[in-house]
Amino acid sequence: MIRIVNLHCELSDGEAEIEKNLRKLLKTDKINSFRIARRSIDARKKNDVHYVLTVDASVSSEEYI
Repeated sequence: MIRIVNLHCELSDGEAEIEKNLRKLLKTDKINSFRIARRSIDARKKNDVHYVLTVDASVSSEEYI
């Protein structure tokens, strides 16, 4: 299990977009599953409101040994 913190996502992003962002960040297509552990809204800039996620991802074991 890998924990990714501070993953920025748009408010309109669904789980498919989050998974796409994870694959891009981890540079792999072998994500078995993922779980959003924490979701918060970053609204410090009025024109750039987005989610900041903490995600637990399970990837294929041969990828990160």
